[in-house]
Amino acid sequence: MKKYFFITIVLLNSLIISAQKGKIVSAINYIQNDDLLKAKEMIDSASVNEKTKEISKTWFVKGRIYESIYESQKAELLSIANNSLDIAYKSFMKAIEIDKDNYNKEMTPYLIKLRIDFLNKGITSYNAQKFDDALASFDIAINIDKIPAINIIDTSIIYTAGISAHYAKKYNKAIEYYDQAIKYDFKKLNSYIFKIDIYKTLNDSVNFRKTLNEAISYFPDNESLVIEMVNNFLNSGNAEQALNYINKLIEKNSGNATYYFAQGTLYDKIGKLDMAQASYEKAIGIKPDYIDANYNLGAIYYNKAAKVLDQASNIPLKEQDKFNAEKEKANNLFRTALPYFEKAYSLNNKDVNTLQTLSVIYTKLQMTDKAKEINDTLKGIK
Repeated sequence: MKKYFFITIVLLNSLIISAQKGKIVSAINYIQNDDLLKAKEMIDSASVNEKTKEISKTWFVKGRIYESIYESQKAELLSIANNSLDIAYKSFMKAIEIDKDNYNKEMTPYLIKLRIDFLNKGITSYNAQKFDDALASFDIAINIDKIPAINIIDTSIIYTAGISAHYAKKYNKAIEYYDQAIKYDFKKLNSYIFKIDIYKTLNDSVNFRKTLNEAISYFPDNESLVIEMVNNFLNSGNAEQALNYINKLIEKNSGNATYYFAQGTLYDKIGKLDMAQASYEKAIGIKPDYIDANYNLGAIYYNKAAKVLDQASNIPLKEQDKFNAEKEKANNLFRTALPYFEKAYSLNNKDVNTLQTLSVIYTKLQMTDKAKEINDTLKGIK
């Protein structure tokens, strides 16, 4: 009797297991008949049952079903599985986890489709400036890329994931992705610049300087990086060190306009205007269309003229000749400044500072038509 009872239990367990496995088969049939609601019902049951929840195929089929639900975009289905894409991903990962070495190779095309779904979802979120959501989607797409059967290195997505993390203020994650972009030589300069920006935001001076030095070693001619280095020296009260740095760069490459501009900016900030003037002139001599060098050189002459006029305002009224002489001296400085501002304007006719300065100079020099033209342009911009 005991032996009979044991056999009965074994048969019963076999029937239960068979019934649960039958739900997996039924789920597949429902997928083929496009009845995703029934397919979901069958696979949800199988995925929680003790007899089938540790079978790789259960999760593979569940991934297929939930991926199909997402791609159907049918409201009645999405309403009961609004996170269907995430469930699909987790299901496929569970299937691989259970059968790491020999998971169902049929899964690969579904993983590729899933990757595309997450990329599209991420791009939509990114364009809507929902950067947390974009990052979550790109993270998963990149994780799918790492699966041996997929094995893709999509540098553009890695870089965009970094930007998404940056905007979402998840700085460690952003740095992780920027480092990968740098490793694969994709948008290397931008990745360095964004890393530098993060370390500056975090007030991490050690990594800021380390990253800046590394960036300049790859991009020694980049104006933004060189100026960043100069400003870093200045902000830490090391004007002499900043000059030494720039001068050494010039020794190595005397034909680099950026270095002379940086040198001029440095002299400008510490009040050595004649030396700044000479540096800006060298920069323009090498690169005539250097907007900032033209603007800054013009500004030196403009400020000198303004200073002369300010001092002339203290001349007594009875000394009119002396006042007129100083006024003409100022006007000559304005005339010297004018070509540099006009050059800057020709290179960028939307810069408000350039337009406002030109307006003052044209007015001072009684160039009425020119002043009107600039003022009309200013009104259009404002």
